[in-house]
Amino acid sequence: MTTLHIKNMVCPRCETAVHNLMERNGLHVAAVRLGEVRVEETLTEALTEQLRRELGEMGFELLEDARQIQVERIRTAIIDWTQLNGERPNLSDYLRRHIPGDYGQTSRLFSETRGMTVEHYAILQRIERVKDLLCQPEKNIAEVAWETGYSSPAHLSAQFRQITGLTPRQYKEDRQNQPDARCYIDEI
Repeated sequence: MTTLHIKNMVCPRCETAVHNLMERNGLHVAAVRLGEVRVEETLTEALTEQLRRELGEMGFELLEDARQIQVERIRTAIIDWTQLNGERPNLSDYLRRHIPGDYGQTSRLFSETRGMTVEHYAILQRIERVKDLLCQPEKNIAEVAWETGYSSPAHLSAQFRQITGLTPRQYKEDRQNQPDARCYIDEI
């Protein structure tokens, strides 16, 4: 059994793409989730290099450095946290449960590597989730606030405006005139 750690897996489509890539290379996938895939085989150096190249062509990166792997685990845990609907656990509590090691060290490593705090990264990811939901015409701001775990629509609006410069209502209305006002999650 081999576990590969992969950077830039941010959604179920990424999981599917990586799963398909592994199978195209004759590997039997035991499990795939954001940031990692487990295959039943032990990989040769040549196959590892081929996977690194093919993953790179798809916008992914094969990670081998322990610090990079830990940062990617943190990043994917934050993405998972932002996808929770409704009330959610405190971010630091969630990360303590999902990331091995001391939270203080984990947080410092993330800040040193990514150039921003865990909390700020989580806010950016959460705002991207808000944008996704605002693009659904049947969703109002109160529903979006609840689904993304904000305490109120006012709290959501204040944080959204601070990050984007727009209110959620302005974003929702302007969205039709802006072909691509999104940050892609793997670029955050």
